[in-house]
Amino acid sequence: MDTIAALSTPYGVSGIATVRFSGSECERLVREIFKKETFEPRRAYHGFYRSVSGESLDEVVWTFFEKNASYTGEPMLEISCHGNPLIVRQMLRDAFQRGCRQAEPGEFTRRAFLNHKIDLCRAEAVADVIHAQSEKALNLAQKQLSGSFSREIDAFIQQLTDQIAVIEAYLDFPEEDLPEENRKHFLEQQNSLIQTIEHLLRAHEAYVPLKDGIRTVIVGLPNAGKSTLFNRLLGFERAIVSSVPGTTRDFIAETLSLEPYALRLVDTAGLRDTENDIERLGIEQAREQLQKADLILWVIEGSQPWNGDLEALKGKLPAEKVLILLNKVDCGLHFSVAEQFRNANDVLRMLKAKAESTSTIAGNKEAEGSVFEKKEIMQQREAVCLSDLEKKQISSDGFPSSVLSLSLKDEACLPLLRQRLKQFLDERYEDVSNVGFLVHERHAEALRQAYQSLQHASMLLEQRNSDDCLAADLKEALRALETIVGRVDYEQVLDKVFSKFCIGK
Repeated sequence: MDTIAALSTPYGVSGIATVRFSGSECERLVREIFKKETFEPRRAYHGFYRSVSGESLDEVVWTFFEKNASYTGEPMLEISCHGNPLIVRQMLRDAFQRGCRQAEPGEFTRRAFLNHKIDLCRAEAVADVIHAQSEKALNLAQKQLSGSFSREIDAFIQQLTDQIAVIEAYLDFPEEDLPEENRKHFLEQQNSLIQTIEHLLRAHEAYVPLKDGIRTVIVGLPNAGKSTLFNRLLGFERAIVSSVPGTTRDFIAETLSLEPYALRLVDTAGLRDTENDIERLGIEQAREQLQKADLILWVIEGSQPWNGDLEALKGKLPAEKVLILLNKVDCGLHFSVAEQFRNANDVLRMLKAKAESTSTIAGNKEAEGSVFEKKEIMQQREAVCLSDLEKKQISSDGFPSSVLSLSLKDEACLPLLRQRLKQFLDERYEDVSNVGFLVHERHAEALRQAYQSLQHASMLLEQRNSDDCLAADLKEALRALETIVGRVDYEQVLDKVFSKFCIGK
């Protein structure tokens, strides 16, 4: 194969840059560039990079790796030079004059795969490790790079291979049926494998949010405290905060680290009917962001009455993604708001009972006393933040809601809010945590194919007939699983996988 060369560190000014070579000409390059006839593989040497014309381009440290003992499985040369882009360009230009060519994106890792240094799952994990946006994604990617997912798939492949071998052995002797004990054992194995695939497919839903950041959209009516929440979570004033409704006209996005997660936090325009054309465009963008959201923070001004706008918004939100924040409870908590979430937690019911017992709500829910007094709320501050309020339950109208009462003016609530956000995410992404793998779309498609074949195979086992069709179904499932680790040579699949890599990897 051609000898390839590329910068493997990020482009730009840095202390050190590393230029990487792979291919059969690497040993010749060492002799020509560094004028060294004898050298030990995997040992770092100090020297000067000499161009074709004999000019010294830079003072460098270089290491040669022999065939079968390198990342790609080919002879390799890595040169660490000063991180000036001019030096890097001069070195690459010289390498191309010596017969090397520019590496394509992911070509080093592709060669590692083709030379059986790593399987396709681990090759994909290289890119996941490089691009992980959160500690959670990084941990899962590193686990995958170590081969954990590959070993899991290999175990499935071996299991199906063994089953096929037994079934086909009996197909060679038509007078003998597959023994009942084998049939029962195979059925148990297949049902277990089907359940595992179901877990993996559920974990796949979390792949993009964990890899790229969980898209967290803040929504609510104007002046509910959305921009204040955005700024408080970020720790700096990113969005303009004003008492004038409709201040936010466009959505604003920033990355928030909430280890082990990364959140792509989005502040949006307040949702309401308006005659202002610019504000209406902002509201349309807010609705578009809602469709893309992985998590929705619905901010409600808890001291104001529940109204038709809130009810309309409630009907449009995907409940399983929603964390409700009852803001401004330092001004009291309105009875009608508490009534909406009366089954969400015991604390609100307790506050309601306490308010009623002291005649705070004097029978008339529309009267001035329909707000729980500020002192009642503040006395229960810690209980409200740490109670069953933080557990996902079902309200009386079937809206699954996680609810948190707070005042964004109170800095003491911020750590509790971050804690609750993390707990909510732990619950939402429990499947991927339990599975422990990053399941790509390519993996998921193969798993779906295997799932369908296994379901049909299980049905045939239960019916105790058509063993030839049973073997065919198991082979279909086997081929689907083999594509995950790259046992089937599909050039189109490889092109798609490695096109997502950076050039020097």
